[in-house]
Amino acid sequence: MGDDNIVVFKCLDGFSAPINKEHLLNKDDKQSRAYIAIERKVDKWPPVKNDKPDTAGPFYVVWENPEKSRIGPEEWPYQLAGFEVKSSLEETFPLIGPSKSASEDVMKGFKLFTKNCFACHTMNGQGTSSLGPDLNIPYGP
Repeated sequence: MGDDNIVVFKCLDGFSAPINKEHLLNKDDKQSRAYIAIERKVDKWPPVKNDKPDTAGPFYVVWENPEKSRIGPEEWPYQLAGFEVKSSLEETFPLIGPSKSASEDVMKGFKLFTKNCFACHTMNGQGTSSLGPDLNIPYGP
C-alpha cells in the first residue's frame, strides 16, 4: 500500500466510509487499534434499532481506546459487507476537494468533511455512499 492509500468500507445499509489506513493498521499501543468483530450465526447481536431486526453484523469495525486517535462515530462501520483499498482520496475522487492552493483552514475543513460527512453523502457526483444526498448537485449549499 502506498502512503496516501485509503480504505473504503461498504456496508449493507449504504454507509461507505473512507478511513485513514494509518489508523486501521496501527499496532502502536499509544494509539487506537482497530479490530473486526464477527457475528456468529448461532449467537446474533441485538438489533441496531428497536423497530427492525437488523443487527450490526455480519462484521463490525471496533476500536480499542478510540480516544487515543480521536476515532469518531463515522469510523465504526457496521453491517460491513466489504472494503477496498484505493489510491489517495484526491486520485479516487478528484472532484470533491479544494484546489491545491487552498488555505490551511480550507484544508482542515476538507479533512473534517471527508471524516464526518463523506461517509453518508456524495459530493459532485463522487463517492460510494448511498445514504444521504449529494452535497453539491443539483445545488450547492
